[in-house]
Amino acid sequence: GPRISDFLVTTIIRRSMDSGDEDKDDDVLATVLICLASGAHLTHQHFAVLATANRAFRKAVSRAKPFVTNVTLRLNQTQDLPYVIDAIATCKVIDARYSGLGAGGMRVLAKAATSQEAFEHLTSLNISTNVIGDDGVRAIANAVQAGALRNLSKLTMRENQISADGGRAIAQVARWERLTELDVAENNLGDEGARVFAKAAKAGAFPKLRYMNLSSNNVTSSGVKALADESKRGAFALDY
Repeated sequence: GPRISDFLVTTIIRRSMDSGDEDKDDDVLATVLICLASGAHLTHQHFAVLATANRAFRKAVSRAKPFVTNVTLRLNQTQDLPYVIDAIATCKVIDARYSGLGAGGMRVLAKAATSQEAFEHLTSLNISTNVIGDDGVRAIANAVQAGALRNLSKLTMRENQISADGGRAIAQVARWERLTELDVAENNLGDEGARVFAKAAKAGAFPKLRYMNLSSNNVTSSGVKALADESKRGAFALDY
């Protein structure tokens, strides 16, 4: 989507807040949120300014929610998430690469998904390059195991310092009911992680999987063979 100027958003919001007309303020804030969320890029600057609106911001979020379906987030850190959760809770597609979320950010997202029933419409989640590690993967996996994120069909977690332990957390979820694409490239899963995925696939953990990317994970021919055998049996494409 289009990249909206931080300065433009800041100017619009601050002028609306200075108008002295609460109804007008709410209208402007809701409109800004809708415009930003309609496939556009959201940055931490946008949310930092929106957050200063306090009451009006919260009211605007509730009005904008039906229109917030596809967002690209570029946050600074986990601390930005409280300003974002409500605004993106009904999204179908979230791209939050390079946002410095870490394991803590994944715990915040997982908690919202399980306790607040957020992200029930989410089908695609990209959290690549966020240094979430095994603990972050575990938080997401636990949320899925608890019945959250039930409509997730595409999960991308490239370059996140995930080891075989993180792979095991994914594999231990009984069933990823609707997952069709899993991309965990550029991590450190190794042969052990590959075998863990192969065993999970054989046990029926990924009933609808059509594509798995395990490239750049230090997987040798041994791990590749284990997964390749299951990819043939399960009819999913494998990159390694």
